[in-house]
Amino acid sequence: MVRNITAAIAILGITYVLGALPADAQSNVETVEKIVEGARRTNPALKVRIDPRTGLPTSIKGLRPAVDPLISLNASRGPSGQPTEEDIRAAAEAFFKTGALSAAFDAENDRTKIEAFRVRKDPDIPGQSVVHVEQRVDGVRVFGSSGRVVVGPSLAVTQAAATFSRVEIESTTPDIEQERAIEVARTHLGETLSAHPIAPEMEPLVKTPHKARTQATLVIYEPALMRAKGTKQGPARLAWLVTIDAFRFFVDAKTAKVLFFYFDQRRSSQHRVFDLETRFNFPGIKVLDDTSGKREKRLHPDAEYAHKNVGLVFDYFANAFGRAGLLDRGADEILSSYVRFGNSKNAYWCNYQSYHCPQAGAVVYGEGMPAALDVVGHEMTHGMITVEADLTYANEPGAVNESLADIFGTLIEFEANPGKANWVVGERLPGKSLTNPIRSISNPNLSDDVGNALFDRSKVYGENNRGQPDHYADYVSREDAICETSTDYFTGCVHLNSGIFNKFAFLIAEGGRHRGTVVLGIGREKLGRVAYRALVTHLTPSTGLQEAAEAFLTSCLELAVARVAGFETTDCDRIRKAQDAVGLTITGS
Repeated sequence: MVRNITAAIAILGITYVLGALPADAQSNVETVEKIVEGARRTNPALKVRIDPRTGLPTSIKGLRPAVDPLISLNASRGPSGQPTEEDIRAAAEAFFKTGALSAAFDAENDRTKIEAFRVRKDPDIPGQSVVHVEQRVDGVRVFGSSGRVVVGPSLAVTQAAATFSRVEIESTTPDIEQERAIEVARTHLGETLSAHPIAPEMEPLVKTPHKARTQATLVIYEPALMRAKGTKQGPARLAWLVTIDAFRFFVDAKTAKVLFFYFDQRRSSQHRVFDLETRFNFPGIKVLDDTSGKREKRLHPDAEYAHKNVGLVFDYFANAFGRAGLLDRGADEILSSYVRFGNSKNAYWCNYQSYHCPQAGAVVYGEGMPAALDVVGHEMTHGMITVEADLTYANEPGAVNESLADIFGTLIEFEANPGKANWVVGERLPGKSLTNPIRSISNPNLSDDVGNALFDRSKVYGENNRGQPDHYADYVSREDAICETSTDYFTGCVHLNSGIFNKFAFLIAEGGRHRGTVVLGIGREKLGRVAYRALVTHLTPSTGLQEAAEAFLTSCLELAVARVAGFETTDCDRIRKAQDAVGLTITGS
């Protein structure tokens, strides 16, 4: 046993996360130190960090590139001569089986395996891959026990970061049934909610807990990996992970006791709300702050709505696509809402600071605007679009930008309020209604009381001519009277031409007859999946309406080939029909 840890750090290049080593973890230190010392003979720059909670390596750097001979011999290599994903996975797994430091990861249970489950290209270094690995016992996931391994083009592992468990567990066969675990979790949830203050959005869960989404999966719960101060430590336990709405409970699969629970509402973007009190002077009064827990006792309804609806937007993108933060900044992301901005009648996303924007990553709302969830979703989606595709906010790319914001704003409304949602935008704004909305995705032209279209591009913009085109043949240019006489002129009428793509999206989801073409819908969930994939994988700053429609089709085909989310090639045929119906089919495609 090493007595002087400081000396070990200096001699072996081993460091420890701050904190004393627990007795059970400390017993593993001497073995790990010897393994590291042996590896440093051929890896003089090796640096290893040990997790004091487990006694296992948590960070490895400075490895000399060395390829396992069997991996190199068996590598299939792709047509370009580059390693295939299978080769990369094998290299990552071999590092923990036969690599110079493999013995440092030995678990107490010999049925433990470290398996590669995802390979991502390094975003900055060509030819290098990042492999995500997980620890499993008899195929049961050790919750939170995972790592990332960097694999070079030669299939050599050069570094790794991990949080693994020693997995001191004998059996992966539960003694209690899944239904019993769910029952225990429900009881615990009820007791917890009745004993603590809750946010208003949790009230439906209190009133109708039986309607909440519930599921249970078998996992291995490792207390050391939860990183919770005050949590009882001890050996790993087989547990049922019970999810009820956004709550997650670990129920001991032997004793039926709740080991740990948490609220997994991934509003990974913290949110702040400022009330300008109908003045134009930023920043106004900070009335809500998720980062500090600040909340004024008396809030204007606009502040309440902004906070609630922004949360629903975060939830949608996290739950539907696993997105960690609207702007992809993770836990460091903080977004702000500024409500009651003077006498403004608009709402907008701020990409940067300007005279009407206090900061980047903020939404500014005129009075009454935050009450409309589809409008809040629309504005915040603009922020995500900027991060993913940065569609130029002018002309056709700007119309695609506006349409994507409308699409997601509407899908968010359907997800949060399925009984009240609809295909019009902004019906809850002051002076607006279902029959007099800002825009209609299902009927971009809009109609008067007797069914006449409110769109004619040759006439000036006004109350009786404020609709949008619903076919590419009716695309509005700056020179058209309806554009030239509207405030949208400066963008090339992106808020008008977005109607073409909006109609395309509506037909994809709901189907219908348009301009003589009959389209069968594929549903709102698949529309969202296609739209999101197109945004994050295919759109560029200059993508026009036809190219964006083609990106939707391409995304559908990719999902169908991969057999993801129930997509079939017939879904893609329907998207082609929707393209035809609105004139967005590229000739020869």
